[in-house]
Amino acid sequence: MKPNLVSSSFSGAEAPKVDMPMTAPSDSVNCPYHLADAPAVKCYINTYDPRPVTLELLLDKLASGADAFTGVPPTDAYCGFFDTRI
Repeated sequence: MKPNLVSSSFSGAEAPKVDMPMTAPSDSVNCPYHLADAPAVKCYINTYDPRPVTLELLLDKLASGADAFTGVPPTDAYCGFFDTRI
């Protein structure tokens, strides 16, 4: 079953809305608030900046899968919404 994407834009209120749980991980680069636009994403990673070294480290971490992501978010990535914590 494919998710039903309602919008074709990818930012803010015009971001795609997903109406079913997504099993693929999602990464937010340079904006920690994308989870509010896609609360059905079950694995959500914030990298907080688009530098090449950061993206390389993200890919290395995803490829190895051995260690958990350990970080303390400087913002509320859940945006205060209940459905982003489910």
